[in-house]
Amino acid sequence: MSAPVWLSLAAHAVGGVDWQAALRRTGMPYRHPAAQPTRSAAAVGGALAGSLAASTCAAAALVAVAGVPAGALRHVLAPAAAGVAAPFPVLGVPVAAWAETACARRAGAAGTTPRPPALRAALATVAFGAVHAGIHQLVRGLLDAALPVPEPSRPVEPSTGLNVPGPDVEAGESADGFVVYLDGVGRCEARTTPVGRALAAAVSDRLPRWHVVLSVMPSDVTQEPAWRRPVTGPLWRRLHRSDGRWLVARGVWEAVVALDPRYRDRLAEAHTTAVVDHLVAAGYRRGGGTPVVLVGLSGGAQTALRSASEVARALGGAPVDVVTFGAFADGSADLHGVRRVHAVVSWGDPAELLPVLLFPSRWTALGVGAWHRAKREGRVVVRRHDFATHIGPRGYFSATATTPDGRTRLAQAADLVASAARELSRGSRSRVVR
Repeated sequence: MSAPVWLSLAAHAVGGVDWQAALRRTGMPYRHPAAQPTRSAAAVGGALAGSLAASTCAAAALVAVAGVPAGALRHVLAPAAAGVAAPFPVLGVPVAAWAETACARRAGAAGTTPRPPALRAALATVAFGAVHAGIHQLVRGLLDAALPVPEPSRPVEPSTGLNVPGPDVEAGESADGFVVYLDGVGRCEARTTPVGRALAAAVSDRLPRWHVVLSVMPSDVTQEPAWRRPVTGPLWRRLHRSDGRWLVARGVWEAVVALDPRYRDRLAEAHTTAVVDHLVAAGYRRGGGTPVVLVGLSGGAQTALRSASEVARALGGAPVDVVTFGAFADGSADLHGVRRVHAVVSWGDPAELLPVLLFPSRWTALGVGAWHRAKREGRVVVRRHDFATHIGPRGYFSATATTPDGRTRLAQAADLVASAARELSRGSRSRVVR
């Protein structure tokens, strides 16, 4: 094979390795609550060497079978090296497939290689994507066997200063329930957003014996602002000082990554741990059956849906409801442990409509997936707040925009959360009586 073919083959081999999984075992690129820095570099190196060898063999076999030289690099460099692009979240596999097809056609047009049929090139790119996904699973298995993620030496102490305690709950007395608010992508620091604080105050007025937990950061598994990371922190600090929209864009990217099947389960596990830890820090007693309502906006709604069932299990089978506003969710979250999901939607919110159009699991015509299964079981109730926007003066939590019945959007949202909480509390008490 020619030098460009070898270079492209090497790019595919390197791209098939889950480098992120390896780096996190060494505490990089940022500190993770469940993965402290380790000195077992030999174990990480051995696992990477094995996965790299497997990826190389698989890529070479596919090149031989397909008869396509994995795209000569001189024709690939313009769009992106397909092999290197494949591991990227969400967009990696489509970009790799497009780059492979494009470079194969260019190579045939230039006369450097026989031009393969379009169907053959497409099948080859699909095969490469499948192999890369398999190699990712292989390297994770090798890393789990060689270097399991250690338990933290001491639990991370969540901050409780942001929470809103129930005004009618005396010191040392148990609350009737807990509301956990998960902010959208605009939250890039420990302090919650103004709309989150306004909603918490309105909910607390309606539920004086419930605690409202605001301390969870749904857009970051480390529960710390991006500028506190040991490696990339200075960069994010500089970007935040120059223009705060950089961190909002990062939050959007985190929400998109959470939709990737290769990463979403691990992110959901980390978010579940964070929610449970913050509930316990706020005074929740495991096994007591105290109801919990997870309230999420935008990307925070996605986090609430993915973690709700596991939160219920981790709290000893506690009754859990979810209230989402403009959820940016693909409909694949398992909702078996949730009593009810109140999904607030609006024709004025394109951010909520986008995943409905993009993901087949949200298509009503197909009716497949966890979301539609939960709807058929009556555990998902769609509530329309037309024509509220995602954010802004007419957003879901606006204190100025009004509804047809004269309430503000903020009051409408708080009333829904309070109604769901009271209904959940009555249902949990009736189960105890029986």
